Amino acid sequence: MQCLLPHKRRLSTHIATRLYRAPEVKILEKHYFKQMDIWACGVIMADLFKYLCGDQTPFAIICTQDQKKKPSLQIFKGSHCFPLSPKNVKFEADGLPSTKGDVLDSIFDLIGTPSETDISFISDQQAANYIRKFTKRPKSNFKEIFPCVSDEGLHLLTQML
Repeated sequence: MQCLLPHKRRLSTHIATRLYRAPEVKILEKHYFKQMDIWACGVIMADLFKYLCGDQTPFAIICTQDQKKKPSLQIFKGSHCFPLSPKNVKFEADGLPSTKGDVLDSIFDLIGTPSETDISFISDQQAANYIRKFTKRPKSNFKEIFPCVSDEGLHLLTQML
């Protein structure tokens, strides 16, 4: 009978694979929402779409140890994720790290950079200033990136990311 009662659990910001973390988790936002789990599912869906489309996407070329380029099945790439991996980051004169190589840069290539309204919801001012440093860009056309995916599948992906 005990097993039929709903379980209460504490949500954790720890996600083992950084490439699946929502941008809010990457910048250590203090509030965790279930929508951040939907983001992770959306990233997995994008990875699957990339695989289904035969890697026709322009995203995510990685280097192996011998520096030969090979396609990656992951839609996002990056060598670090500030502030979670500060030892891999070059800091600039403004006291903030360089955005070059940050996983967020790859994410913004796909979904576009956040608007000032979006940034206003970030509770940490240093994180908000860091997000403002990224080169402004619009959202990518998902149909061009995932040409083999139906309009319904692309709509669902858009809602998840």
